[in-house]
Amino acid sequence: MTNANAGSMLLDERLFSDVQFVPISAAPMQLNPGCELFRDASCFHLSFQRPQIGLSSAILNGGLVQVNHLLNLKVEASADVTEAAEITLFKKATSLGINKNCIGMMTAASMNSVRVAQVHSGDVLFTLCVSCGLGNARRVGDKADVAEFQSQHTEKQGTINLVLMVNKPLSPAAMVEAISMISEAKSAVLQQLSVKSPISGLIATGTGTDCSVVICPEKNDTDTEIAYLGKHLHLGQQLGRLVMAAIASAVVYELEPC
Repeated sequence: MTNANAGSMLLDERLFSDVQFVPISAAPMQLNPGCELFRDASCFHLSFQRPQIGLSSAILNGGLVQVNHLLNLKVEASADVTEAAEITLFKKATSLGINKNCIGMMTAASMNSVRVAQVHSGDVLFTLCVSCGLGNARRVGDKADVAEFQSQHTEKQGTINLVLMVNKPLSPAAMVEAISMISEAKSAVLQQLSVKSPISGLIATGTGTDCSVVICPEKNDTDTEIAYLGKHLHLGQQLGRLVMAAIASAVVYELEPC
């Protein structure tokens, strides 16, 4: 059993036999046709040969946007930071030469937590990249604590940042549905692994700063969009299992003693 597979072994492994974890090399690697992945201790980033469409809650270029690059930046968990997060992200993207149409998010989680996994549903390929920190695990509806959170300075802060790439065009509704499926899968994993919110003491449903991104090709005149990704469909089944397996593996890494 590889470290990447460890999380799915804590769930019902029979459900995840189709999910394949992708080893991450130290050098830039071709992840999918037209998509290159690079990871080091400071970040991971994705570069797309052709513009894609992205939907996200990202700090830099969130919303529904055209995407050439994606950056997930590791930052220090410090209360002393005064620079706006989007400026920090733009500066890093510029230094890497990937600032054109770049979606940017950040985390205090280790880049060693990054997992990349893939699964097929017919000719549809889902690819997932996730980094995981649980220091600010929260349950939806917990008492707001932004002042206390911003004053913390702990290396155990982090967030669950997740990028889903689909090799076929998605309708806008399907992109929103994918975000919903990701949220449900994440909550299911945290429940099964008994990750608790320090605020309420109840099972966490995420962290206070999670970010999810869905990326797919732009539709051309000959393409047929995927209209739905719900749980009744094989597409939804495979998407849910992919997200659960990858997040579980990243969570297990985060929960391991240092």
